[in-house]
Amino acid sequence: MKKESEIKIFIDIGSTNIKIAIKNGTKFFRSFISRNYEISVGNQVKDEIKKLKKKYSFSNFRISSSANGGLRVGLISMTKRYSGEIAKRIILQAGCNIIWHISNTTNTIKKNEVDVIVISGGLNVENADDQKSWINQVLQIQMPKVPIIFCGNIHLQSVLKNTYKDVVLTENIIEDNMIIKSDGLKSVLRELYLLDLVQKDGISTLQEYSEIPIWPTPAVCDLAYQIILENKSKFRAIPPLMMIDMGGATTDVFYGRELIINLNQTESQALSNNRYVFSSIGIKSSRDSSLFKLNNFDKLYNVINCFSDRYVQKKYLDLKENRNDWIGDMEMFYLCFGLVLQSLKNGNESGHRIELGKVSTLIITGGASQICKSEILDKIYSLFIDEKKKRSINILMDKKYEIWNIGISSVNDFNR
Repeated sequence: MKKESEIKIFIDIGSTNIKIAIKNGTKFFRSFISRNYEISVGNQVKDEIKKLKKKYSFSNFRISSSANGGLRVGLISMTKRYSGEIAKRIILQAGCNIIWHISNTTNTIKKNEVDVIVISGGLNVENADDQKSWINQVLQIQMPKVPIIFCGNIHLQSVLKNTYKDVVLTENIIEDNMIIKSDGLKSVLRELYLLDLVQKDGISTLQEYSEIPIWPTPAVCDLAYQIILENKSKFRAIPPLMMIDMGGATTDVFYGRELIINLNQTESQALSNNRYVFSSIGIKSSRDSSLFKLNNFDKLYNVINCFSDRYVQKKYLDLKENRNDWIGDMEMFYLCFGLVLQSLKNGNESGHRIELGKVSTLIITGGASQICKSEILDKIYSLFIDEKKKRSINILMDKKYEIWNIGISSVNDFNR
């Protein structure tokens, strides 16, 4: 029998459910608890922790959360396609959501839309007149009263510090040898995420129980994706690998640069691993925005035909007329899956066109992995592959939430 000190308890706080996994050696025992909206989520989780501590008094806890939706970030960059694109990818990898991105300093910024502003741009050059001119223009922008992070040319840091006394300075995300350096910005954003929890329904009071900082759930999944690619877990997936986390509010997609079409022929930059969040595609809180998108979805009939044996025409027309009673959670997941694939293929939202026909393994995690069927997802996926490029794809359904288990188990230090 395992000693209690060897038992780890992982908790993930979502907007609709609380996931609990007890790791006893190599075995996992999982349970799910519905959110009780009559009390704060902090108090609800604390009650569960007290029950668990009575049973496993010397166990260690690790906590992640997506209940606050992640930090809302505004990005100001010197160029939209280089330093801006690199910063954008790092921000998304850190589990944050980008609300706006500007490179034109004449643009006005709306207040109360973001939790933090990131300023990015320039190589580490001491006397760069164009960079000095740009940063002086940035200083003229009326900023909202939120934390500001500067991750550009280190020789411009003093200029920022003179105007914004509390600015957070990190290493430049682009090193002198043009290598991308993501750790500094990523670490600061995760730290700010913890501070943001202070105002979020009592979640910050749970930090005393967690042996690691409370990470945003998307960052945990991103870490798991990297570990799987590095072949450092028991989860085996043949690359090129894409992972889609479909839930109630958002849909997150994780992919490698090898899946980006014509990367070398475009100015767009990419990290070796990338994340994009579809903030308006989900089956619960984003249901209305998803249904709105579906009304203009050119493959709507084809997708419905993949999961419906009868009345396809009627269902198609009903959805077009906003008669959506026939759409349950499972149907909504299939429809959202189609929306995501079309957007990835076109690159309209993410900025990267993905070569879907090149994917060897597709991992489905989140709520969709619990109720969707891989054979139907495969049918839908085939709709977005050109006939000449069609190939066998292995769809893995993460029914045991192994992806989250891998990520939360591997958070050994805050700066990973």
